[in-house]
Amino acid sequence: MVWSRRPAVEDPKLRLDALPSDFVVTPIGAARFVVGPTGAYVVLANDGTTERPRALGRLAATIRSVLAERMAWVPFVHPLLVDSRSITVAQATVVPPHMLVDLITEGRQTLEPETFDRIRALVTEGALDGLESVAPLNTPGTDVEAD
Repeated sequence: MVWSRRPAVEDPKLRLDALPSDFVVTPIGAARFVVGPTGAYVVLANDGTTERPRALGRLAATIRSVLAERMAWVPFVHPLLVDSRSITVAQATVVPPHMLVDLITEGRQTLEPETFDRIRALVTEGALDGLESVAPLNTPGTDVEAD
């Protein structure tokens, strides 16, 4: 028997398109790295597997390490797992799709303009290129054969 594992929500990229222009969004595999005045985030739609939150946590830590190699001070990279269900995972903050943009944009400014500009320049220069090997699969769902 073949069944399809479908994500609990659509790819968050669609909602991230609504972010203000002062935010930078960079795809890394199926995830999106987002940086703006309110902080740095890595966003991924949940696919219902236990591996997806783990991979998201690894990716957030890896992004911070990559930035730390090039900067004296690096902000925390917040892993955000987008899911319409009320679940809890240890590796990320679970956010309902309709609250994603508000969560990222609201709140106080945590990044100094110089830090934000430096991270934006590093992203533009390709500092995060090649992290797809750390990121979850590009496709949100996969076909799995059951026994």
